[in-house]
Amino acid sequence: MLLVIDNFLKEDDILLEDIRNDDLWDSPLTFKFMDKNIKSLNTWQDLVHRIWDHPCVKNFLPDEYAGTEYWSNILSIPGPKQDLPWHFDKDEHLNTEFIENEKTPGYSLSTPEGIVTPYIGSVYYAHKALPTEGYLEIRRGQSDTAIERIQPVPNRLVIFDSGTLHRVTHITSGVRRCFATNIWIDKPRDENFLT
Repeated sequence: MLLVIDNFLKEDDILLEDIRNDDLWDSPLTFKFMDKNIKSLNTWQDLVHRIWDHPCVKNFLPDEYAGTEYWSNILSIPGPKQDLPWHFDKDEHLNTEFIENEKTPGYSLSTPEGIVTPYIGSVYYAHKALPTEGYLEIRRGQSDTAIERIQPVPNRLVIFDSGTLHRVTHITSGVRRCFATNIWIDKPRDENFLT
């Protein structure tokens, strides 16, 4: 499942002005969790609501879910990060626990409860100018050649199954500001949000 919405926020929307404010992007936002039906307390949470309340997106939400995980990524040249390797979104703390327990005799990481992924996710591109490269790539199935490739166009929203393998290609110039969210049926472990 993949949905791409260009010009997600209108040019005269105050939220677009707020989300493009350089001060908001001084450093990446660490993983946060907002329970369902909680009112917004800041710009980030305003954007969470705007994303998941959008008429085209609401249809993808389950009837019941615990809430939304959200964070930001900044890739830049120069900068400490220029890409994100292949990964899939998951309950990181639970996954680490299972990896540790895998060392226990008789334990198998291949059990279905070993990896818990979100129901659905999104990325929103908040940079002002198009960076060079920095594509979101989503692998389809087991084939290395079946890949969806999405350009990080400013003010573009992408809804996709973030529990599938995906990455961000190396940027070669500019700044790529991404705000990401995941909808969780059951809240991930609190340890994921301690920073």
